[in-house]
Amino acid sequence: PCPLPAAQCGDSKVISLPLATMFLVKLFGLLTATAAAFRRQGEIELRGSQKHMLRVCNAYPASDGLTITTKSNEQVTEDGPLAYKACDDYMIGLSPGGSLDFKVGDTKAGTFAVSNLPRTESVLLLVVYRKSPQAAEAAFESHVYASLLNAQLAVIDTYRGSGTAELSITDEATANKPPRSDKLRFDSVVALNEGSYKLVLTQTEQAAAPKQISSAPLTTVNRESYVALRVGMDGTEFPMEIVVYPHPDFDHAGAALTSLMSVVVLMMTQF
Repeated sequence: PCPLPAAQCGDSKVISLPLATMFLVKLFGLLTATAAAFRRQGEIELRGSQKHMLRVCNAYPASDGLTITTKSNEQVTEDGPLAYKACDDYMIGLSPGGSLDFKVGDTKAGTFAVSNLPRTESVLLLVVYRKSPQAAEAAFESHVYASLLNAQLAVIDTYRGSGTAELSITDEATANKPPRSDKLRFDSVVALNEGSYKLVLTQTEQAAAPKQISSAPLTTVNRESYVALRVGMDGTEFPMEIVVYPHPDFDHAGAALTSLMSVVVLMMTQF
């Protein structure tokens, strides 16, 4: 049965949860896992047409940042290249048949094609990373966050190398309970209650004892969409680590106002 209030339940938003996720739901009071429809073909295929916020995360290990342009040569990264391990939100005119071109420095890394868009207002997540240590070509992970009351966290693995690791989430201790912890699966999406959490990345090599190699705080608010990325690449200056966006000090109210003003300006220019 749907664990949300009846008015929020819908056939497209509730899926059967794997055992590990069900335990996580019970442990932290999470609501549900949303369909982890990540795509790896450099293309997003969804229906409808509305204005959407595009959240781009740069997980491509390089000293130069990403520059993004549309099919019509519109500069998306007007404020400068998107640095490695950074994410940013853009209100741009995406439409079916359009595309986004990505460059690392002066070198073209890849093109992301748009075939269709969701029917409802959504946050579109696009993660750019390296296809392999041997190839400079970019790869993409895309996801459309569901429309839920609670916060959502997409957990994506973009690490390139032989190192193995597990990701866990720990909630905040209170006077009545100690902190609780459980594992998160990569390439999954979970819904979280408002609160403060800590994500911990632990290296799990067979011949050695587990060792914490990276951690990141996560503070969630309702209706916000979050992403956790395992980044890095073997044999480079970019080690394995966990990155979370938005950061705990992210100005949610300011971001909402900026998005609204962007839409208003866009509408005004159409008349």
